[in-house]
Amino acid sequence: MKGDFASTLEAFSRITLNLSKLRTSEKKVADYVLAHPKEVIFLSISELAKTTETSEATITRFCRSVGFDGYQELKIGLTGDLAKSRQPEFEAESWNKDVEPVVDQVMRANISCLENIKTILDMKEFKRAVEAIASAKKVGLYGIGGSGILAQAGSYMFSKLGVPAFAYNDPYLQIVSATQLAPDDVGIGISYSGNTAETIRCLSLVKKNGAKTICITSFMKSPITEYADIVLLATRRALSVFGVTTRTLIPLLSILDALYIGLALTRKDFVLEKFQDFEA
Repeated sequence: MKGDFASTLEAFSRITLNLSKLRTSEKKVADYVLAHPKEVIFLSISELAKTTETSEATITRFCRSVGFDGYQELKIGLTGDLAKSRQPEFEAESWNKDVEPVVDQVMRANISCLENIKTILDMKEFKRAVEAIASAKKVGLYGIGGSGILAQAGSYMFSKLGVPAFAYNDPYLQIVSATQLAPDDVGIGISYSGNTAETIRCLSLVKKNGAKTICITSFMKSPITEYADIVLLATRRALSVFGVTTRTLIPLLSILDALYIGLALTRKDFVLEKFQDFEA
């Protein structure tokens, strides 16, 4: 990809989006780059090849597979990403004096998250998810904590469109409901980290029953993706405020919102006929 690539996918986004398409040797490089971006910037191509136990040819293929002309362009992309991700921390003293700059920083961080979703989200997977939900007899949504609140919001959205959907706060009821989904149903697991044990268990039970499984997460290679037929990936940017790091749920909620609108487009007649009866 020649010329100005700043307006296209960011380096982290390109790598994450293409992980499933990479060869085994290229994935070794990808894993290292994602885990050690700062170190990679200062490594030569031969040093990276040695560190990842691959070859210079593999590094070059990896760069091209994720949309860069070569290793140097990859490093420039990583440098840009790291520069964008550096968020100035606010000390407690400045918080007490003036909250306005903190509010501004939070809002800008959230806007950045939303803009980044467009570069991360695989539209083919998204369309498959909409089709699966649209044809489902029943949809179960699973999540714990903040993700549990999103699951409830999702069940409300889909129910408004005439799709029988449910979400429970109680982890035990989530497991019970997961065991009752059938091949014509869909189970959706929501987890920022992709490591939430309860949500993973629910999705594994849904998959065991032959139902279609979807996960919404911010980590491509997280455990929950192993049980998902469809993976919807959100950005994982965070903001640090005097030592407190936010893991915003806004990207996950935005994907649910998009699914809701996508589903509405498949049910135009229902929307036109029913929405005027219960719009709130």
